[in-house]
Amino acid sequence: MVEALAVRDARIRELKQTIARQAALIAELERRLGLNSTNRSKLPSSDGLTKPPAPKRTPVKGHKPGGQKGHKGTMRLRSEKPDHVEDHFPHACAHCGHALDDGMSVRFETRQVQDIPEPLPLRVVDHRAHVGICPQCNGETKASFPEGVGAPVQYGPNLTGLVLDLNTHQLLPLKRLVETFRDLFGVKLSPGTVVNMVSRRARAYGGMVDTIRTDVVQARVKHMDETWLRIEGRLHWLHVAGHGLCCAHILRELEGLFQCGREKWAWNLARGRHLSPATMRTIAESYDRIVEEGFRYHESLSPLPSHGRRGRTKRRKGYNLLLRLREHCGSILLFTRNPQVPATNNMANADKFIMPTLESVTPSPGILRFNLSA
Repeated sequence: MVEALAVRDARIRELKQTIARQAALIAELERRLGLNSTNRSKLPSSDGLTKPPAPKRTPVKGHKPGGQKGHKGTMRLRSEKPDHVEDHFPHACAHCGHALDDGMSVRFETRQVQDIPEPLPLRVVDHRAHVGICPQCNGETKASFPEGVGAPVQYGPNLTGLVLDLNTHQLLPLKRLVETFRDLFGVKLSPGTVVNMVSRRARAYGGMVDTIRTDVVQARVKHMDETWLRIEGRLHWLHVAGHGLCCAHILRELEGLFQCGREKWAWNLARGRHLSPATMRTIAESYDRIVEEGFRYHESLSPLPSHGRRGRTKRRKGYNLLLRLREHCGSILLFTRNPQVPATNNMANADKFIMPTLESVTPSPGILRFNLSA
């Protein structure tokens, strides 16, 4: 009898452990299902069909739908200087059938179609540098080729410029770029030719890169994004500058913990985002208090099942975030001590630093924004 009870108790303990592991797995899966670009650091394009609908704006009292009074709308404007005019004349009377000719027109209505011309084949220009013979000394003199014309056969600046724009700015892959030029213009480019075009232009802009580097070094506040690289098969994050962390990413994680895990401390910390400058001095105190509240909450939870693995005890996502919030509090709250430092890196993510020519470079001693991943 005692042996049977011992077997039963052991079975009960085993079932309880199984239930605990399953409950933890269900909670983790539910948390993952609730994640999207609004509550974690992931791109909006990764949401796919699960992308949440945009929040509905609260209508302003007295405002009707559509453009408001005084709003300058945009519409397709008519060109007063069309490139081509096509006249359409009636050939017979719609009432009696009598023949009509073009000279019987008394007025007309007009409708305008704006379109791009059909792609044309390559425009080939054959440059000929003639040699002249001097009638006085009988010496030969050859004319110079135009600047930039240095090879027996080469592509011109317009084609090269379009290749550079589609590849480096529009981020069109090499294979698709080659297909585009073949289908539109009948030009048989090779991936190697495209790479050579980009490399030559990059070398020509070497001085511009030096100027950008000088501006970055001299700027008081730098918006630098992070990028990743693999070293010996492991993923590493490369932080190129700055110690002020972007609060926008942290806010999304806090919202995810509250939406998916119902962790109240995360909501308490996230809702302080719109504090006025007059209350900046109290942010650090509130920050520390709420972080400690989060630690107390997680310490009250039962530990996650280990699944029999060795090593460090598994931690919850919220606990890991709390560790980062406490360790990097100085970087996260840097905007409260330095008014030149914004709370988020959104400006750098939205801006594009475009510098087409070296002559347009002007040193900027103030805040410099770069999106290094663009």
